[in-house]
Amino acid sequence: MHSDYVFDDLRMDNIYSITQLLQSKNGSGSVQNISFRNIRLSTPPLVNSAITGTSKEISFENIKFCDHRVDSIASLGIDDVTPAPTILTTNLPNADFRYDNGLLKVGQPITFDASLSSGNKSIRSYGWNFGDGLKGEGAIVSHVFQDLHGTRMDGTGRFQVQLTITDEEGVKDVIVRPLVIGTAMTNASKVENPQKGLYYRQYPGAKASWTELQQKPPDSTGVTVNIKEFALSIKSPYSVWFEGYLEIPVSGGYTFYIMSRDGAYLQMDDIVLVNSNATQPQVCNSVGNVVKQHTSTSILEAGLHKISVGYKQDLGSEVFAFYWQGPANKLEQIPIDRFFRRM
Repeated sequence: MHSDYVFDDLRMDNIYSITQLLQSKNGSGSVQNISFRNIRLSTPPLVNSAITGTSKEISFENIKFCDHRVDSIASLGIDDVTPAPTILTTNLPNADFRYDNGLLKVGQPITFDASLSSGNKSIRSYGWNFGDGLKGEGAIVSHVFQDLHGTRMDGTGRFQVQLTITDEEGVKDVIVRPLVIGTAMTNASKVENPQKGLYYRQYPGAKASWTELQQKPPDSTGVTVNIKEFALSIKSPYSVWFEGYLEIPVSGGYTFYIMSRDGAYLQMDDIVLVNSNATQPQVCNSVGNVVKQHTSTSILEAGLHKISVGYKQDLGSEVFAFYWQGPANKLEQIPIDRFFRRM
């Protein structure tokens, strides 16, 4: 038996999942009284959390994926567990902020507004870290970015902006949200009478490159309104290609995340953002390749944008997930009602 563990006050840039409590289902192993609290991730986890075997008194409190506070077991990906783990209601204040929409450039004053923050007690202070080495204080502040390097110095123009609020009792909450600085914004497409869903092409096997797949006849073609559900329903090994349009709600810089084991592809309009065929085997005799996160950014005008998404699955459990984060939305898997196709 494993019991009485507390995981508290952790911040991580990359993580496989919040937990993998995998015990034998024949009753030979069990876990109980395990608490996860005040854990912040700068990016979404690579895979869903999992709990198997005998377990009880498992709880989660104030778990944040970027700017999304976990509010249900389903958002952790945990299901079919009895008794179900508990999401504890936190009395912490809730940090939140917005910033200017549209194309944000080097040297341009940008307004950050934390008035969306809330709490049971009055908020005493607002502290900003803009991800470029500079800080600020106040509920509403203005900041100027001086380059396109980005917080990770990778040239993407993506800065991780962090807001820390403190209430009158000294209790803190933190939120991290990416902002994209650039030089140009891609215009939306004009599409008459767009229909829900994306076109798909399914191919056998997961070894061919994306270029090679374009020259092969697919096993099947059609339309799907739920790309994740469709991808996870196919028997591996396979490769699948989705095409259509993505509806952008508000003009500005967006960050996209795709999770895959065996390769991923993402093209927005005429720009290839992800083209990965590289794989890396897992260790410890685990089946399949490691899960990789493919992160990209694009500055997009509100409206429809042509999109191509590729995903490959060979061995191991299937992990396809497609997230976005932008000026009008917190981190989430892209809702199915944002995908369209031209008739």
